[in-house]
Amino acid sequence: MTNEELIAAIGEWAVDFERRIAELETGLDKRVQAMQKDLYDLVRDVLSVSLDVQEGRLKNGKRNVLKVAQLEDVFNRFERLRVHDELAGFSSELLSVAALTGSYFSLIGEPITEAMEETQADIIRSVIGVDPRGNIVTDGYLHRLGKSAEVRQFIRDFVVQSIVSARTLKELFEGLKNLIVGATDEDGALQKYWRLYAYDTYNQAHEIANLGIAAELDLQYFIYQGSIIQTSRKFCVKRAGKVFSKTEALTWKDDPDLIDPKTAASYNPFIERGRYNCRHFLNWISEDLAAHMRPELKKK
Repeated sequence: MTNEELIAAIGEWAVDFERRIAELETGLDKRVQAMQKDLYDLVRDVLSVSLDVQEGRLKNGKRNVLKVAQLEDVFNRFERLRVHDELAGFSSELLSVAALTGSYFSLIGEPITEAMEETQADIIRSVIGVDPRGNIVTDGYLHRLGKSAEVRQFIRDFVVQSIVSARTLKELFEGLKNLIVGATDEDGALQKYWRLYAYDTYNQAHEIANLGIAAELDLQYFIYQGSIIQTSRKFCVKRAGKVFSKTEALTWKDDPDLIDPKTAASYNPFIERGRYNCRHFLNWISEDLAAHMRPELKKK
C-alpha cells in the first residue's frame, strides 16, 4: 500500500469510527430518556399517595418534609431495576470500542497480539470499575455513575421546595416531570447527568487502548482526527486533520484555547484531547508516514 493509499484508508477508518461513536451515543441517549421516564413514574407513584395535601395544596410542615426521605428507597429500587442492566450493557460497549482500536493498528500494518489486546481490556475494566466477569466494582466509576447522586439531590430539593411553597400536586408533578423527563428543547435530569459523566467515555476508552498500544509499538506521531462542526472548539479546529508528535502534544496544556486552564497541569492530551465531550480522536502513525504528511519532519 502506498502512502497515499494508506492515508486514504486511515481517513475511511476515521469516518467509520466517528460514525460508530455517534451511533453508540445516540443509542445511549435514547435508553437514558427511557430510564428517566421510568424514574419519573416511580417518584410520582410514591409521592402521590404519601404526601399530605390540604385544600389542594401540599401541607407545609415537618411531617411532609420527613416523607421526602422515602425517595431514597425509590432511587435504590430504580437503580436495581433499570440502571444496573444499563451499566452492564454500557461497559460492554466501552470494551467493544477498545476492540475497534485494534482494527486500526491492523489497517496500518501494525497487527497487535491477543496479549496486547487483553492488557488494554484489563486496563479499561480497571478504569471503569468492572471485574473480568463483568461485575460492577463497588465505588468504581460505573458504580458511582449508577448512583446518580446529583440527580437524586435535585429531585429531593425540588420536592422539599414544593412543600415549603405549598404548591399543588399538579404543580409538583408538572415540575418534577420537567426536571426528570425534560421539556421542549430541554434535556431531562438523567440526560444531563449522563452526558456530563458518561457519553465522552466511549472516546476515552478508545484513547486509553490507543495510547497503550501505540506505546507498545513505539509510535511517536499521530493525526488529530475527526470532523469539524459548528460547536467545535478553537483548540480542535486548529489541529483537526494535522500530524503531531508526542513531544508537541505535551505542550498543548499551555494553549490559551484549552478549556479549564486552571487544571492544565493534570491535562493528558492523549486521553483528553480537547477535553470533555471532545469528538476528536488520535490515529497513531509511523515516523515515515508522519514525515510524508509533514515533510519538515524529515531528518536532514
